[in-house]
Amino acid sequence: MREESILCYSDEIEQALLDRCQRFSKLSDEQRGESGSIYSPLTHILRLWRNGKIPQIEIFHKYKWLDPWFSFVCFLDKFDYADFEVDAWCTWLDEEMYRGDAFDRKRELLKYKYWKAMDEGAGEEVRRIYYKYLE
Repeated sequence: MREESILCYSDEIEQALLDRCQRFSKLSDEQRGESGSIYSPLTHILRLWRNGKIPQIEIFHKYKWLDPWFSFVCFLDKFDYADFEVDAWCTWLDEEMYRGDAFDRKRELLKYKYWKAMDEGAGEEVRRIYYKYLE
């Protein structure tokens, strides 16, 4: 099933996505790959939800443990900030919805993670986010 082929969300589409999540959950960490992988059904679910094609994301909540990026974007209030990947996700903090209350509660942890990444030679994008929002 390709994202662009989904014109209307239905019970059949929902069940197919849940089935893919179930199969994905049975893979080893190595087989699942990196967080946010294009091979993850959660990445596709996230994009469909962000594009308004999936009305309710909560049905996929039980799979959030499979991918921290999915958890961060879709379930921010319940996200474990220890899993935040600075280099991979730094630009998400440019979006207002990710700088709200949950961001403010974890400001010091994020500040430390960004500072550490910069100290280890992170790219310009990480530095820009740090100086714009955390310094």
